[in-house]
Amino acid sequence: MAISAHFTIGGSPEFHMQAKTGPLAFKLEGDGAVEVHTGEIRCTIEEIPVRMQVPFLRRHHGRVLVASVGPFGVKLEPLEVKLRALGARIAGVVGPDGLDCALEGKVNCKMEVDITGKIPRKIVEDAIEGALE
Repeated sequence: MAISAHFTIGGSPEFHMQAKTGPLAFKLEGDGAVEVHTGEIRCTIEEIPVRMQVPFLRRHHGRVLVASVGPFGVKLEPLEVKLRALGARIAGVVGPDGLDCALEGKVNCKMEVDITGKIPRKIVEDAIEGALE
């Protein structure tokens, strides 16, 4: 048995929302003075030998050079950083009596559904029989 159907579903829901906050206080402060001066800084580390002891080698007293690390060197050129004293003070309150917020709206929607298909004859017959009993 072939079936076909057409549905139209519509709606227009409304929404209302309200919110209230308390006062929002803020404060920003700033003072600062930084000075950095440096002359030449040097640091040097010579080569560091890494030795390992081997008991059966008597010729080197059992210690053999297996690696070395270095040399290292660090040099810092003159560095000067200055940040002069800055003063700033800002304070305030946003919404001393609180902030009210309201949102209202309405939505319109429409949906159309088409159904087509086949229902097996046995199901229709059983449904009719059940309804008649």
